[in-house]
Amino acid sequence: MLKYVWRSSVIVSWLSLGIRIVGIILILPFILSRLNINSIAIWQLFGSVNAFILVLDFGFSQTWLRLSSYSSVGGLKILNKATNTQMVYSFRDLFAFHQSLNRRISLFVVLFVAVFGTCVVYEPIMRMTSTVDVWLSWLVMVLTSWSIISGASYAAILQGVGGVLLLRRWEVLFNLLQIIISIFILVSDGGVFLLIINQQIWLIVAAIFYRSLIHRVMPDSKGVKSQWNSDLWFYIWPQTWRTGVGVLSSQGVYQISGFIYSQTAHPSILAAYLLAMRFVQAVSQFSQVPLYVKLPEFTKMYAVGNFDKLLREYNIMARYSYLIFSALSLIVGVYADLILGLIGSNAAFMSKFEWGLLCMAFFADRVGATHLQLYTLSNNVVWHKANGLAGLIAITLIFFLNEKMSTAGFAISLLASSLIWYVPYSILKNSRLYNRSAFKYELTASVPAILIISLLMW
Repeated sequence: MLKYVWRSSVIVSWLSLGIRIVGIILILPFILSRLNINSIAIWQLFGSVNAFILVLDFGFSQTWLRLSSYSSVGGLKILNKATNTQMVYSFRDLFAFHQSLNRRISLFVVLFVAVFGTCVVYEPIMRMTSTVDVWLSWLVMVLTSWSIISGASYAAILQGVGGVLLLRRWEVLFNLLQIIISIFILVSDGGVFLLIINQQIWLIVAAIFYRSLIHRVMPDSKGVKSQWNSDLWFYIWPQTWRTGVGVLSSQGVYQISGFIYSQTAHPSILAAYLLAMRFVQAVSQFSQVPLYVKLPEFTKMYAVGNFDKLLREYNIMARYSYLIFSALSLIVGVYADLILGLIGSNAAFMSKFEWGLLCMAFFADRVGATHLQLYTLSNNVVWHKANGLAGLIAITLIFFLNEKMSTAGFAISLLASSLIWYVPYSILKNSRLYNRSAFKYELTASVPAILIISLLMW
């Protein structure tokens, strides 16, 4: 039984995500009870910076996943418009180009975090009574920020060449080790500095190790020197920026909201908001698993034109995803205050009404993403249109509502942007592609989940 579990890429993927979520559950009580409110706010703000660094990837990871898959099975075929001839690039060629581009992106990330990231964390750090350790922690964050981008790109390539199971197994091990050491640091009354050191060390280890795993799966990648390739660049950029705009307009907005609050909010309010954001993002990620682990199967169904089976099974998984999201949202909202009180947390949780609003906003985003993912099976990428305008609406509303409504203003801004544009646009594209009324389906699929989340707001 254990051997079967360890050999199943789906189960090990669940295990990898589950350990990350369990890690949050195990580590947070120690952080919330052993660190003061300022340190809690700083630790969570640093976590938001790390999450935003992934946004700076700008969609390249998804591009590497697709192209590495193509190049590893017959080569990547690109039409050279200047000579009107078809060029075939091997995986070795693609990896050499990746190494060159990855160095440029990594350097950009380090400089971006050093300049703009420092502007974001300056005010919150200066509010603390002792700042030396915190500034040293930030210096470590800046100097190691490249490892986040590199690790993500190497992980994507590894998945593209068929190393999903290998990747997830090592993710499980690295996550477990990081969690164990973090708990030891907190039990030993270690501070934010040691937590950051531990966190960043494992990011560097993962980036270096994933590269070695690529060499193991694709031996011809060993000894490859970085080499810029203009043909490959002009081929991948049009695909990449569309995904990048979509990611920046969704995940980027979530992290930017925390940066905005960090400049003016009291540490207790900031800590409560970032804590709630950490919980709701964990809920959202966990609810995606039933649907996203079957995406390869759905892609094959679309490719062979088996649309009836595709829509039937996709709809079932979407309903499971909605119900998981709503149930977890309700559990967190009902028991968060009780659990935080039992562990002696120095940070409070936001009110149930605010939590309900935040969950409703993220649920609307989940609905839009569910329909857009189904549409993207056609290989037509419109994330930049869907998320781009939604993100613009959300950011505009945040600036108007932030001072008047604080954290509730952010949730309302997100919810409004989804209802005004993101959800209707995604459902409409879905309806036209599959020649069905996705609006009618959504009415029956979403209502139970919406009612469950609404219980938090009464």
